[in-house]
Amino acid sequence: MATGNRAVLAAVGAISGLGLWALTDILGDSVGQNRWAFAAMVFAFVGAGSLLALTGPLRLSRAALGAVGLAAVLTVLESVAALRHGSPEKFIGLGYGIGLAIIMTILALPFVLAWLRGDGFPAPYKVLFDETLTGVVRVGLAFLAAGAIWLLFLLSSELLQIVGIDLLVQLRQQDWFSAGFTGALVGLALAVVIELLETRPPVILLRLLRLLVPFVLAVVVVFLIALPINGFGRTFGGLSAAGTLMGMASVVLLLVSLVIGTGTEEPPHRVIRACAVALSAVLPVIAACAVAAVWLRVGQYGWTPSRLMGMSFGIALLAFGVMSAAALFQRARWDEAYRRGNRMGLMLSLVLSTVWLLPILRPEAITVRSQEARAMAATAPDAQLYWDFDNKWGYAGQAALARIRAAKLAAGDTGAVAMIDLAVGAEYRWDLNQASRDADTENLLASPDLTIPSWPIGLDSKAILTTMSDYFIREFLASCGNLLPSGAPACVHVQVDLRPDLPGPENLFFTISEGELQARMALEQGQEEYLNFTDTTPETGEMPDPAAAIDALQRGQGIGAELVRPAIQIGDLLYFAL
Repeated sequence: MATGNRAVLAAVGAISGLGLWALTDILGDSVGQNRWAFAAMVFAFVGAGSLLALTGPLRLSRAALGAVGLAAVLTVLESVAALRHGSPEKFIGLGYGIGLAIIMTILALPFVLAWLRGDGFPAPYKVLFDETLTGVVRVGLAFLAAGAIWLLFLLSSELLQIVGIDLLVQLRQQDWFSAGFTGALVGLALAVVIELLETRPPVILLRLLRLLVPFVLAVVVVFLIALPINGFGRTFGGLSAAGTLMGMASVVLLLVSLVIGTGTEEPPHRVIRACAVALSAVLPVIAACAVAAVWLRVGQYGWTPSRLMGMSFGIALLAFGVMSAAALFQRARWDEAYRRGNRMGLMLSLVLSTVWLLPILRPEAITVRSQEARAMAATAPDAQLYWDFDNKWGYAGQAALARIRAAKLAAGDTGAVAMIDLAVGAEYRWDLNQASRDADTENLLASPDLTIPSWPIGLDSKAILTTMSDYFIREFLASCGNLLPSGAPACVHVQVDLRPDLPGPENLFFTISEGELQARMALEQGQEEYLNFTDTTPETGEMPDPAAAIDALQRGQGIGAELVRPAIQIGDLLYFAL
């Protein structure tokens, strides 16, 4: 029986891996552009993962029924949510859709398993707890075992290659083999782990995790004592604080649940139980702090989908915390009340996740209403914010950006209108950043107040600068913005024949950077190179004064001197091009 189960799970894993590889290879980039391809990919990944998770505890036919049903529901929800955007690629890039698919699959699997096994719906808490705990252990150990076998396979292939046998090397380089082999390994490992857990429940893991309860309680108590001393605003000023608080609240919820268990395990030590009671009491405080941290961030910068997700997660933890604290009033029946609250919290989390994907709660629309008001009131254009409207927040964002553009145009804010047009024309954020830098550089070079000293006097320095890198142009113009003791700009463009191997004179741009004289040479076809200089002062051996060197070059001193080596001479100082 065990051998048959292993063969079934290994075959299911291999077929799932090969199927996912084939689907990915066939659909390719079309997943981001074609809605049917996106739906097929969601169905395949959710279905394959669910089938592997359910096949062990259930017969293959019932496992397939549950996997197909769960995959179909999530595919519909994900496809409906993706309709908020012009293409699935934009929805995928936002992140929350894929995250919710994973979360909902993990939350729903214990309920699906219990229902298919005849335990009823909603499942008893004992079934949910046991299946969740053993499920996590099953998957973790299975992937660990698969990784160990893959490592052995890699070592074996390298060993055989030494004696001229490269069959294993060729196999591992094939994507189809890697996908199928990995799936088979995971399936086989799952079967073995399931057999072990049937006779040896994860008691050791349970005991080890329970030992963490007193330590976590001590950390939480210290935090709560230090919180008013440190200041609420300072503590909750960043989004990272909210993430840390939510992480700790999740750990507290997990540890208290492990201490309580289902009532059939070995009871915890009275000290650990007392610490769990204390953690149960402070859980709503930590969750409330996490919600407050997100709320402060929203007050500063407005809503975004990530902040909405953080707020939703914080509210879910707060609901768990409130039910956890309320269970304490049951005194002797605290354990039972806590379990009821946990089961209710899991079901509410599933409902909340579903609401996110349905038109009931539209994070893009909420974000747009918040950010549109900020964009309308802003006095300075924000290209990044405009790009987010057009690329990240779906149809609602694009409609809002059109309204913002019309308002800015009516107000005569041509700079904001130009920035919006720039954002709309950029497909990726990198394109926008580059276009913004190019526009800024063009504005700097076009400024009538810009003065670039040159020798010979009258060189078209701006035209030559436009062929050089954006970074150097900014660096050079920043140096020009500083003044020498003489009152002249701390930069100079020099045209001199330093390179006999190149036709005509070269264009050198000198700046002062970090107190040192630096130069870059403009070459043909938009290329450039830094110039390295050796400086010799026979009398003193001291480095030259960069300001004095720039001042001399602006007056043409030492340029074009008849020298044996190509160089620029400033007084008795020679700058040799290496």
